[in-house]
Amino acid sequence: MLLWPAVAAAQAPPPELVVNADAPVSVWINGLDVSLAVSTATIDHVTLNDTVAQRLGLSAVPPDNKGDLFIGGVVALQGRHGSAWLAHAQRLQRQQLYWFPGLSSLPLAGTIGPFALPHERIRISWQAATEAGQSTPASLALQLVGDIDHAAYGFGLMENRMLLIGVDVRTRRTLPLVSAASGADLAELLGGKLVGEPWQEEIVLGVKRPVRRLELDEPLEIGPIQIRAVAVRQGGPRDGTARLAPGQIIPFDAEEDPGITQVRGRIVRKRGVARYIVLTRAQLEAYGCSSLLIDKPARLWELSCTAPTIPPPPTPAVPSSPVPAAPAAALVSDVLPSTAPLELALDAPLPVAIDGQVF
Repeated sequence: MLLWPAVAAAQAPPPELVVNADAPVSVWINGLDVSLAVSTATIDHVTLNDTVAQRLGLSAVPPDNKGDLFIGGVVALQGRHGSAWLAHAQRLQRQQLYWFPGLSSLPLAGTIGPFALPHERIRISWQAATEAGQSTPASLALQLVGDIDHAAYGFGLMENRMLLIGVDVRTRRTLPLVSAASGADLAELLGGKLVGEPWQEEIVLGVKRPVRRLELDEPLEIGPIQIRAVAVRQGGPRDGTARLAPGQIIPFDAEEDPGITQVRGRIVRKRGVARYIVLTRAQLEAYGCSSLLIDKPARLWELSCTAPTIPPPPTPAVPSSPVPAAPAAALVSDVLPSTAPLELALDAPLPVAIDGQVF
C-alpha cells in the first residue's frame, strides 16, 4: 500500500495539451515567436510560408536540403528544409522545418500538425454545431498510426479491409475524400455508383487532383457519422472509369495509388496502395464532433462527438473552402525586447556571475 501512490503516479497519463483548431498556435523558433495554424490529415511537420522562412534565417544546407512534395511518385512541389529549435509550452525539440520557395499562401506564418507539437497528448478542439438536448455522446477510439512526416490517422477496418481515417480541421468539403483503393473497397462492400463528371479538389498546398462522386447503396458508419457519398480520387489515364454498377469494383492502379504523399530526403519512397478517408469540418460539425485526441504514448486516436438523435440532412453541394485561422497579433515577433549592444574592452576585466557569485 505504501508503494501505491508512486505506482499510480507512474501510470498516470501525461498532461493533455488542448489546442483550439481555429486559433493561432504560438511557438518559439530560433529566438522568435511565430504564429502557426493547426493542420491535420496532411503532413504534420512545420511548413512555413517562404517569406517567413527567410525571416527566420533558416538554412537549407546540402546535401540533404531538398524537401520536395511527392504525390503518386511525381514531384508536385519543389521544397526545402532546414534544422531549427522549436519550443512550445516549455517543451523544446530539434526539428526539420519545411518551406516551398515562392509559396506563401499558407494561413498565418505556416502550419503545424499534432506530431510536430512537442507534447505527448494533444487535444485539438473546435466548435460543434449540434443543438443542446438533441444529441447523445458518441465517440470513436482507434489505434493511432502516422508520424511527423505523414499525419495522424486512426486505424480502422471494413470487414478485413484497412481504412485509415483522417480529420482535416482546416477544410470544409461537401463530401469526404477517399483514395481510389478505398473507393474500390466501399463499392464492393457497400455497393454504389459513380455519378456526374469529375471535378478538381485541392489535395494539399494548392495541388489539385480530379475526383468523382461515389454514391453508396448503404451508408459507411464511422462512429456516429454516416457517410452516404464520397469524393473518390481518380488515378489519371490508367483509371478512367466512367460508370460503376452496384457491387462493381472501381479499377485502380495496384502499383501506386495517387494518394501517397512523400517528402524526398525524409521518407523512403515506397510503391503501394493507400487506403484512407478524410473527414472535414462539414461532416464533423454536422454530427456534433468537437475534438480530436492524439495520444502518442498510448497510440490512441480518439474523435469525441455528441451525435444528433436524427441524422442531419445531406450537405448541399458547394465548393470546398478553407477554414480561416483567427488573425494573430503578429506572425513573427521577437521573444525578448531589444537591448543595447554590449561593449567590451580588451584591457578591462569582464565580470561574470557563476552560481550566484560574481567573479
